[in-house]
Amino acid sequence: MRLLAGVLEAFLAGGGFATLGVFIDFCSLLQHPDPASGCLRTAAEERLFRQGLEGLASIYAHQFTFVLKVTALPPAYPQGYEHRGGTNTATYAARGWCSTEAAWAALTKKSFLTLDLGELEPSETAALMRGQRDVTRTMGYSALLARCAYRVRPPPQLPSAFVDALAQKVFTNGKADHELVGRLYRDTFEVEFAKARRLVYRACQWGDAELRQIVALATTGALRFLEELDLNTNSITDAGAIELADALTAGHLPRLRLLNLVDNPIGVAGFEALTTSSCLHKIDPVGDNGIYVYPMRGGHAPRGWADGGKLITLDQNKPTEQASPKDVVATGHLVRLFILRPGTEKALRALRRCQQA
Repeated sequence: MRLLAGVLEAFLAGGGFATLGVFIDFCSLLQHPDPASGCLRTAAEERLFRQGLEGLASIYAHQFTFVLKVTALPPAYPQGYEHRGGTNTATYAARGWCSTEAAWAALTKKSFLTLDLGELEPSETAALMRGQRDVTRTMGYSALLARCAYRVRPPPQLPSAFVDALAQKVFTNGKADHELVGRLYRDTFEVEFAKARRLVYRACQWGDAELRQIVALATTGALRFLEELDLNTNSITDAGAIELADALTAGHLPRLRLLNLVDNPIGVAGFEALTTSSCLHKIDPVGDNGIYVYPMRGGHAPRGWADGGKLITLDQNKPTEQASPKDVVATGHLVRLFILRPGTEKALRALRRCQQA
């Protein structure tokens, strides 16, 4: 609790927040007063507890809530602490409810809204717990994001895979919680993806294996309403791009209009696979080869792109050269816009091959 208080103070000091509402599952939901002695919730308290459980997932999965994960337990835990009978002393990753809440947060939420406080240095954790003013002033919103967000993030799990993993987790109430949590996760999965129009999975340290799980989501129909998919700054290669292109061609992302693959090591093969998936209206930059794809609307490129397109080299983001429309390759309803960095031979080869086609 002292760590949480220090983090919230840091948010207020540097994040531009005037007020913060806080929900902590164990503290915010009515618990049994002393189950070991047979002292349980009253009937009225039980009704409130069940009502709270039904809305629990929406707090963690909501696209505009922050989730703070306290994954690092105190050094002397659990041996140096007194425990009542039935206390769950498992690690964060092994706990059923902690794993479930983390899985809810990994569904459709933007990457920067989930912070793993276990990424803090021990000295930073200790200072925040002491409420040192100099620390909370300097470690505000941006500093906490840099330290605790944009870390390895698991891709969303299909309900069947989640239930399988759940069998290895520790719950205080055993099998009863397993069944409850499995149902809550399935319901939340369906609700959140049904209303998702834009998914931002930036800087999650994902490769082709993680992208394969996104493709698996698409094949179930979970992404049928998705319009924008942002996979910026990951480690997706040609192999992953080709699998994604196959999903697009098969119609598993029927409403997708924007695909962002900036800063992924995708080469010409991946680019060609994606650009032949003509269901896309716009594909943002593909990897270090710097290839952009934009749509033709009524025979014209989008507003702001003079002459139907540009061929430029980048020097500190300033265009130094541009070509006429005849140098921009058109295929069907797509216009290919190439952004070339100096010395990017792969992109040059791709451009020449397309121009000769």
